[in-house]
Amino acid sequence: MKLLQYGHWNTARHRNRLPLHRNPGLELVLVENGGVTWDYVGRMIYTPPGHVSFSWPWQTHGARYECLDLVELYWLILPLRSGKRVVRSPRPHPDLTPLDVVEKTWGALRELAHPVLRLSPSGRKAFIATVDALSANDGVPDAAAWGWLLLLFAEIDQALKVEREGGVAPDLERVRWFMDSLPGRLGQAWTLDEMAAACGMGRSRFATAVKHVCGDTPMRLLARLRVEEAHRRLMETDERIGEIADALRFGSSHYFATVFKRYIGKTPSQARRGSRIPPSLGETGAFYTSR
Repeated sequence: MKLLQYGHWNTARHRNRLPLHRNPGLELVLVENGGVTWDYVGRMIYTPPGHVSFSWPWQTHGARYECLDLVELYWLILPLRSGKRVVRSPRPHPDLTPLDVVEKTWGALRELAHPVLRLSPSGRKAFIATVDALSANDGVPDAAAWGWLLLLFAEIDQALKVEREGGVAPDLERVRWFMDSLPGRLGQAWTLDEMAAACGMGRSRFATAVKHVCGDTPMRLLARLRVEEAHRRLMETDERIGEIADALRFGSSHYFATVFKRYIGKTPSQARRGSRIPPSLGETGAFYTSR
């Protein structure tokens, strides 16, 4: 049987690159900590913590700036295959592929317009446990891995149900559009009222919708995105710290340093002195290594 591809990255410890690429199957990426803006065929998709994103073999995708930092990810790639066969045993069997046991969910994911779902805590636990079980058995799904994988897809089914019942509401669609566009507009002097107005909503209604979609408050998400962009510029450009603070509307270098240290654990000057960008991983397969 073809091995499932899986893995775990904690880029708070070591920065990694993820350039545009395609996968050999359906990729599920759980953002456990931090937040990631993906480039999905030219469409910027923000994935907050506690959410899982999906990409198909025909979709070119990667990190918006190629580099990933301040984020913890788990991923699974489930192989696709054509044709069906009769499965005579209901219990986990080494010859099964994920398509056999999650075919209903597979079809629902194909119809998902926004490739991001919010997972429950038990869904996140099942995702991580699946990766752990595969890692313990060199990628061959044993009974434990199948059990966790089935539980994971049961949780994804539940998340899809929530999406169908409430995720198509105009409020949530407007918030998704706004959050996807926000990384390109961090230099604007946003307030809560201005963000809500950009979505055509009142501040309370907007904040509730953002909490549902992103799992955090609008202003905390804005601060995190600005810090991530500042960190990228410190690592990849020669801009002065004060210029970065001004461009991203931190107001002053002192306030910038305070907020930056709260998220990163070091000051902007310390981050720049200790910055090191590893070489590109090259072939896509290098990304899919077990822990």
